[in-house]
Amino acid sequence: MSRHIRRKEISNLDSLLAYIYEEYIEIREEDFTLHYRVFDVIFQQLRKKMEEVDELYKRHTSTVDFMGSHYDRLRIKKPDEFDTFNIIKLPSAIVACPDFQIKAREAAFVYIKMGVKCRNVLMNGPNSDIDRKILTWIDSSGYLRRSCLFYWYKGVVDRALNEFKRNTNYAVFHVDGKQYTVIRSESGPAITLKIKSVNGKFNMDVDLVPALKFSEDLWPPGPGYVEIPPGCNKGHWMVVPKPNKYKKGVVKQRSWRIAMPQQERQMIHNSYNLRQAIRLVLY
Repeated sequence: MSRHIRRKEISNLDSLLAYIYEEYIEIREEDFTLHYRVFDVIFQQLRKKMEEVDELYKRHTSTVDFMGSHYDRLRIKKPDEFDTFNIIKLPSAIVACPDFQIKAREAAFVYIKMGVKCRNVLMNGPNSDIDRKILTWIDSSGYLRRSCLFYWYKGVVDRALNEFKRNTNYAVFHVDGKQYTVIRSESGPAITLKIKSVNGKFNMDVDLVPALKFSEDLWPPGPGYVEIPPGCNKGHWMVVPKPNKYKKGVVKQRSWRIAMPQQERQMIHNSYNLRQAIRLVLY
């Protein structure tokens, strides 16, 4: 990638910092292209298998959204980590029920409660042959348990990976004539795919985070929450099954972490100096 700033053009602190970024920190375009290509080919194959092995996933999976440092254009040096939200939509008939509730709890966490009418739709509605699986994620008081969705999602990923040719403990994929192995791990709310080339020269991690998406009509979830800032409205917001580490037992099982990556990105839009400062701090 050609340099935009030459040493002789450095005349102030801003141009110096820009030079340092472009010379030593910026991700090379060819590196990003390679890593994204490997990620995209492998994930598209995996996602297709996930839809084949699980009807509930096939019916309710939606988009796959990028998040994290790549999404915010803050990633530095190497593009060897990708973070994604795999959007799972709850049945619309459930969300429309009068006893469907999103309750504010601790800061940044909410509860999702499904009353008797919601559960009746899951049990007897037109899609109950598949959707009643969600009933197993609900506790005796009607609250959706985050761990149940996470373990279900992890199981779908595992079953899909098992459909591919194996090399000892690794699933094998081919991208542009080259062989890559994939093994799964987990951290927090994420399923991590560790991707390696057979020759060991290529390594990358891809975090897949299952997320539930809700309309902004359901925001704010409680009186302690402010409105979404003007200009940051994206029509939706999300929650992920990240546990509240300060809680235990039932409360921890019911807690869902609010996630708003698109709104956060909008808040730093057109803030070149802020992005540059964050990149330099990360370096």
